[in-house]
Amino acid sequence: MRIPNTSKFKLLGIFTILAVACSSAHGGLFTTIDISSVTNANLQLTNSAFPAGLVTLGGVPFAIGSSGNNFYYSNPSGLSGTTTVSIPINLSDVVGVHTLINTVWGENIAGTFASLTFNFSDSTSFVKTLDGNVDVRDFYDNVFTNSINGTTTQNVFLTDNDGRPFFTGLHRLDKQFIDLSAFSSKTLVSMTLIDNGAPGFQRTFLSGVTAESITAVPEPSSFAMAAIALVGLLVGGRRSAKMFLVPPTTKV
Repeated sequence: MRIPNTSKFKLLGIFTILAVACSSAHGGLFTTIDISSVTNANLQLTNSAFPAGLVTLGGVPFAIGSSGNNFYYSNPSGLSGTTTVSIPINLSDVVGVHTLINTVWGENIAGTFASLTFNFSDSTSFVKTLDGNVDVRDFYDNVFTNSINGTTTQNVFLTDNDGRPFFTGLHRLDKQFIDLSAFSSKTLVSMTLIDNGAPGFQRTFLSGVTAESITAVPEPSSFAMAAIALVGLLVGGRRSAKMFLVPPTTKV
């Protein structure tokens, strides 16, 4: 039986609706991570224009404390040597983590002096190195390190409210994205920031962490709408086919 062209177009419409219904359910699910247990300094004392509260930076939500200590500085005591801080996450199906990390001075020499370690429930881990002038840079423009790669690390906040009458420069926050899709079948237990700097060299600060997971389960409402459209178009197509194939009766 040959299907008329009008029915073919309707069948094409069915597949289009089904594709849209499924694809619309895909997207990033963001979970802001509470870092208040490790914060030791106030971001707005560095610059009053820095954001606070639940904010969206670079298309990603971050929870930055509205008052008191709301970011972690790797070496508030001004000592040399390695500093380490661990942040609980305890989430499954994580495909990536977004962080807000800058440095107080930065480094631009060979070698890596800071890193992030992601710890999973099966005791495995993944290390992401943080290189100066590539992954992280100074929070203050025109001093120390000023470059980022522009891909996995992007600038998401910039202000000229620097409060320094004898200096010219901008204060900024940069966002890193660490791809963890290869480990999404595991539970991400925690993230550890390690800094091997010294006063006047490197020294990171962390002001936000957000985990991202992906859901590929179509929403029930999308299925319902697609099913209704499918039934309607099939009925309409069948009627059109009968009208096309069956010749009209002739009265004698």
